[in-house]
Amino acid sequence: MEKFSVKLEPLTEETALIVREWRNASRVNQFMDFKDHISIEQQKKWFEQLQQSDDCYFIIRLPEEYIGLIHLNRMNVQLKNAYAGLFIGNEAYEGTGITFQASILLLDFAFNTLELVKVYAKVHRLNKAALAYNEALGFQLDGKESGDFMRLKIRRQEYNKSRQVLVRLLSL
Repeated sequence: MEKFSVKLEPLTEETALIVREWRNASRVNQFMDFKDHISIEQQKKWFEQLQQSDDCYFIIRLPEEYIGLIHLNRMNVQLKNAYAGLFIGNEAYEGTGITFQASILLLDFAFNTLELVKVYAKVHRLNKAALAYNEALGFQLDGKESGDFMRLKIRRQEYNKSRQVLVRLLSL
């Protein structure tokens, strides 16, 4: 998938190892459920399990480099919902708007291709930047997820409204 200047490519075993490096960085894993160091073997096993699931994991890529990970997981086909998540692994691209471009691509895929009706986000309650980011995308607080995590949600109609504004802003 490609739009704006960003491309989402399905995760491969090779790019999963790049993701492992990012996930092991404290600036990334501080807001994750799983904070332990991830070994190469653990990452390979996770990637193998991923291949047997309905989860959709993508590497966020600019023409010249990989910059982060975005995904839809915990897919519920019957209820037509899933959880979205992302992180920027390459610090140089934090705060650049790339995440909005990637999120629009992912949410377009979720609502238009997969025909989901609702997408959730699980965000650490202390991750103020991620909470504000999800609200800017149109997500609304939906309650407590577990532990220190909040659950936010967005429906297709809400997304379509916020998408118009975001696309206009990104096109400037």
